[in-house]
Amino acid sequence: MAEDLCLTQKMMRVFVVVLICVVFLSGADPKKNTKHSHVLKRQETGGCRQGEFQCHSGAIDCVQEEWTCDSQSDCEDNSDETLPQCPPPNECTGPHEILCKGTGNCVPLEYRCDGDRDCLGGDDEAGCDLFQCSAGEVKCSNNVCIETQWMCDNQDDCKNGWDELPENCKS
Repeated sequence: MAEDLCLTQKMMRVFVVVLICVVFLSGADPKKNTKHSHVLKRQETGGCRQGEFQCHSGAIDCVQEEWTCDSQSDCEDNSDETLPQCPPPNECTGPHEILCKGTGNCVPLEYRCDGDRDCLGGDDEAGCDLFQCSAGEVKCSNNVCIETQWMCDNQDDCKNGWDELPENCKS
């Protein structure tokens, strides 16, 4: 009887650990990885739209223009990082990247003022009241930049409810 109880307790512990893992993994915010959720395939439309960069080859045809020279390869052939205007790797002087002062790491400009500290010292979240959000983004009342398409989607992306207020959701 005592052995059965011990076995049951062990099984419960395993079940709880598995349940915690499932909840943790399924709770990941699908919007956090916005960059790669916006990779575009444009073969059927015959080219990239305004504000997009045409990859030279590969299955991915178009990426957002602001993803060029940001130290992260978005085109399969790396053509978005090998343009003449792109700085050498890890130099952080490209038009679409910022330098984390404390660590010297490069962070894509898209991560600037997004409400998440991507730089160890929080450099990417400093001075957001004066920062102009990227194209296709809107600035929340707390100076966080979110994707325009996230407005009025019944999810609090601004982290203060501003993007879900009725006065901001009128057509």
